[in-house]
Amino acid sequence: MVKLYDGWALALFGMHASKPKADKASAREAVWAIEAARQLIDEFSALTSLWPSSSHLKLTCAVASGTLVAGVVGPAERLEYVALGEPIAATRALLAAKQTGLLLTENAWASIPQRHFRAQLIEGILPEEAPAYLLKI
Repeated sequence: MVKLYDGWALALFGMHASKPKADKASAREAVWAIEAARQLIDEFSALTSLWPSSSHLKLTCAVASGTLVAGVVGPAERLEYVALGEPIAATRALLAAKQTGLLLTENAWASIPQRHFRAQLIEGILPEEAPAYLLKI
C-alpha cells in the first residue's frame, strides 16, 4: 500500500500478518521494505546522473517496524486511507532529521537478519535518544 503526501510517500508492508505468524512475517516484510527502499535509491541515483541539473535533489528512505492501526476514514465522497502508530511517528522523525540515505529505526534493524545488511549507528536524531541506523548500500 502506497500513499502519496506533499513531498513524501508512505509505503506499508505486511499489514495483514496474523499473530502466530507475525515474527516470521515481520522479518520477511522488513527485508522487502529495505529492498524496495534500496531500489528507489538506486533508481533515484541513476536519474540524477542523467540530469545533472537535478543534483541538488536528495532522497531519504526511512524504515520502521511495529504495530499500527490502519483504515479508511472520512465521508463517502472523500475517503482517505490513514495509518497511525509508533512506526509512523518514528518514520516521520527519521525523515525530519534531514539525513540522506536509508534510515532504520532500532525495531526495524532488530527485525531483519543481520548477516544480510551492514549499518552505521546514528544517535541523537530520534526523540528520547532512541538509536537509528544508516544502512550501507
